[in-house]
Amino acid sequence: MRSLEPDGNPRVTSEEPGLPSVVSTFTETPEEPAMTTATALAARPPLRAVPDEPADFPARLAQAGLAVEGPLEHGGLVVDLPSYVVTKDGEPLDLSARQVELLALFLLAPRKVWSRDQLHWVCWGDTARSRRVDVQLCRLRGKTGIDLFRNVRDRGWALRPLT
Repeated sequence: MRSLEPDGNPRVTSEEPGLPSVVSTFTETPEEPAMTTATALAARPPLRAVPDEPADFPARLAQAGLAVEGPLEHGGLVVDLPSYVVTKDGEPLDLSARQVELLALFLLAPRKVWSRDQLHWVCWGDTARSRRVDVQLCRLRGKTGIDLFRNVRDRGWALRPLT
């Protein structure tokens, strides 16, 4: 929205849903050339999504049609989602909250193929295009010592069946 300041300089206000409003005032003095919209936007740091609260994960699970009822087990792994504790053969593993959520998601629907966008939405609350899913799955493989996931070409990932 464009308006004029009391001194006659233009004022631009950007109000997008879900983003903070940005107010830019463009001035021109003999020492300083007029600032264009392009240079004003280039000078701003990029906007980042506000991280969600951990309590949002169960709500997104419910929206995906999944519910956690008791500990989840796969081989020697046991995931206790309410306490965010994962054990392998009785020994606790040092996993991040997102890694616990990803592992729980795969254990809740062991035959489902999860796309990158679905995993981003359920675990992070967005569908940003990034490699964070790949990174977290790789770290889960390393920390558990088990090749848990299989890639389904052009579709996503699924839990690897026990042999």
